[in-house]
Formats: sequence, C-alpha cells, structure tokens
Amino acid sequence: MKKIMLIIGMLLLVSAILAQTAEVPALGDGTANNPYQIANWKNLYWISQTFASWDKHFIQTADITFPAIITNWDNGAGWTPIASFTGVYDGDGHIITNLYINRPSSDDQGLFGQIGVAEIKNLGVLNVNITGNYNTGGLVGLINSSTITNCYSMGNVMGYCCSGGLVGQVFLDTTISKCYSIGSVVGTMSTGGLVGASYISNTITNCYSIGIVTGYEDTGGLVGENLNSTITNCYCTGSVTGTISTGGLVGQNNNNYSVENCFWNYETAGVIPSAGGMGLTTEQMKT
Repeated sequence: MKKIMLIIGMLLLVSAILAQTAEVPALGDGTANNPYQIANWKNLYWISQTFASWDKHFIQTADITFPAIITNWDNGAGWTPIASFTGVYDGDGHIITNLYINRPSSDDQGLFGQIGVAEIKNLGVLNVNITGNYNTGGLVGLINSSTITNCYSMGNVMGYCCSGGLVGQVFLDTTISKCYSIGSVVGTMSTGGLVGASYISNTITNCYSIGIVTGYEDTGGLVGENLNSTITNCYCTGSVTGTISTGGLVGQNNNNYSVENCFWNYETAGVIPSAGGMGLTTEQMKT
C-alpha cells in the first residue's frame, strides 16, 4: 500500500512539474498609463490563455527564460501562441529565452500567433525553436496593420509557407523597423531570413538578417516574397539556398516594387542574383 501511495505521489509531482501555470501579473491594470507588468513565463502564459487581455498594454520588467519542460507542454506541442493580439507589448529591452513550438500542422506560429492594429517593441527572443505550417516566425506568425520596432530573434524557424526568422507574413500597412534576425529558416514557399512574405503597402526599414535560409520557391536572405511593399536601408549576410526565384536579399519582388539602399553579401549567400538590392563582397560590406 505504501508503494502504491509513493508511486501516486510521484506521478502527481511529475504532473505538477510538467503543467503550465498561468499567473496574473501582480502589478498593472492593462491601460496605457498602467500597463500589466510581465515578470515571468507564468505571466506570459496568462496572456496566451486570457482572451480578454489581448487588447491591453504590457511592459516586461525582467528577462524571462522558459523552463526546459516547455518541450512537454500540450503533448509536445510546446508554447501556445498569443493569438489575435491588438494591444501594445513593450519588452523594455528585455529578452525571452527558450521559446519552443512544435505545431507543423498549425498556422500562425510564433510568440505571437497573429497581431492586428498592434505594437510590439524593444523585445528580443533567443534560442527559439519553432515549427509551424503557414505563417511561422520567431516573434510573430502573421502581422496586419501593426508596427514592430527594436526587436530581434535568434534561433531556428521551420514552416511550409511564409516562414521568417522574425515574422512569417506581413500584410497590409505594417512597419517593421530597427529589427534583426540571426539563425536558420527553413521553408518551402516564401522563406526569408527576416520576413517570409510581405504583401501590400508595408515598410521594412533599417533591418538586417544573418543566418542560413533554405527554401524551394521565393527564397531570400532578408525577404522571401515582396508584393507592393517598400524595403529600405537593409542588409543581409547569410547563405541562401532555393530552387525557384531565389535571391541574396529578396527572392521574388512582384511588380518590381521599391527596394532602396539595400545590400547583401553575394559571397556568403552563395547566389549571384537578387530581386532587389545590391550584391557586395565581404570586404565591401564592411564599408
């Protein structure tokens, strides 16, 4: 009987350790003047599980590291993205480490699944390991009419269509500025070191990417596919491998839209062409 009770106790302990626990932020009320203060991963998990919080204001007050057991959450699927976010998240210069997602059949994967009419700023995500389907990014899966400023990602991203080191797909009147991504991005269609695909009236400015980008169609060191969006003052220095519409900076630039004052290292990229930007040598990139 004692052995049975001991086994039951151990199983309950393991279950408690593996469980995700949501914790309401101790400070703040979610308004612009008094944002919720995010101090640990339990506060982050509370956001992802609380629909009513997705239009609120947040500020991160400390560096956050997900526990190693995140790989066991949701039967191995890991983190549940914060979906349909319409608020403001200010990382305040802090980082989030060890973000893990393994949802190869699910769309809109990232720390944030979707954001619309929202703002994310001053945040870094490190050691990300994310697998999704459509719209997969280290920070955000899908963006609509929003801004991302002073953010970066480091790690590995894998998806089918619209996969990017920082953002999977950028759609309609969105600005990404002063951001970068370092790591590996693997996809099939629209795969980019920073952004997988950018569609309709977006601006990507003062950004860069470094890493390994591998795709099949529309593969670029910075942006995989660009449609009616402007890319300015950007560069990339990673290797790029693809089959159809592969470019050192941009894989496919539909309608020959504006790519201004942008550069890519054709020596490290391993490909000569690009649908926008100027290819330079490693030595020229230093100037």
